[in-house]
Amino acid sequence: MTLNHVTHLYFDGRSEAAKKRIQRLKRERLIRERERRAYQPSILHLSRLAFAELSSRGMLLEYPSLAWNQLEDRAKVSELTLRHEVSRPRTGAYRREPARDGLVAAEVTKLRLLEEE
Repeated sequence: MTLNHVTHLYFDGRSEAAKKRIQRLKRERLIRERERRAYQPSILHLSRLAFAELSSRGMLLEYPSLAWNQLEDRAKVSELTLRHEVSRPRTGAYRREPARDGLVAAEVTKLRLLEEE
């Protein structure tokens, strides 16, 4: 997920607020960045510490059961896949829209993909 995705999904397009929150989460070592070249967009993901914290608070109970090593394996995708996903159209594609059971559309899509595997 890029900062642009985070901005549109969770901050109603307010880029400065998203940037500040992500900086704080990085400082707290809850969000990590995939290694990249200077001209490439930053790819963000949960750290092991964040996963452990979410698990201990019971915040992942609604999602399919995954151990950290399984989630880490899923995050290992090729550069081509990342480039494709990041280059997809951003306008409207990441709008936050209400969905069933209080989930946003993006979360429902992610859950369906996890359940299919």
